[in-house]
Amino acid sequence: MKSKKRVEVPEKLWEKIKEEYISTDTSYRQLERRHGVSYAKIQAKARMGDWQGERERFKSNRTNKSLDLICEHQAKEISKALMVANKLLDKIERSVDAVEDGDTQSIKQLTGAVKDLKEIGVFRADMDRREQMARIAKLEKETAEEVKDTTIQIVIDDELKRFSK
Repeated sequence: MKSKKRVEVPEKLWEKIKEEYISTDTSYRQLERRHGVSYAKIQAKARMGDWQGERERFKSNRTNKSLDLICEHQAKEISKALMVANKLLDKIERSVDAVEDGDTQSIKQLTGAVKDLKEIGVFRADMDRREQMARIAKLEKETAEEVKDTTIQIVIDDELKRFSK
C-alpha cells in the first residue's frame, strides 16, 4: 500500500488563496478546485488566520467607501447648487437696487424670485437626504445579506454515537 506524500503549499500560493477568499464570494471548495489545495488544508488555514473575519471587514470597508463616494458626489452637487443660488441672489440684489420706489410690480417679481429660490433649495435638500437615506439602507441590506453566516453544524445525538462505535 502506497503512503501519501505530504505536500507543502508554498507561502505565495497561500497568500493568493487567502486574497481570493477575502475579496470575493469564493467558497473553500471552489478554491480547492482552482488551486489544487485540499479543502481540509484551506479550512484549517482559514480558521487559524480568521479569514472569515477579514472577509467581513473587507466587505464592510467596501460598503463604507461606497457611502463615502456617494456623500462626496452629493456634496459636490449641493456646492454647485449653492454657487448658482448665490449668483441668482447677486442678480436679484442688483435688481433690488435698480427698482424705483413705488414700482410694486418689480418688487413683487423680485420677492417671488427669492421665495422660489428658497422653496427649490429646501425641497432639493430634503430630496437629497431622502435619496441618501434610501441608498444607505440599500447598501446596509446588501452588506447584511453578504455577511450572513454560512456555517453548517452537524449534531449527532447520544443514540447515534452508541451505534457508531
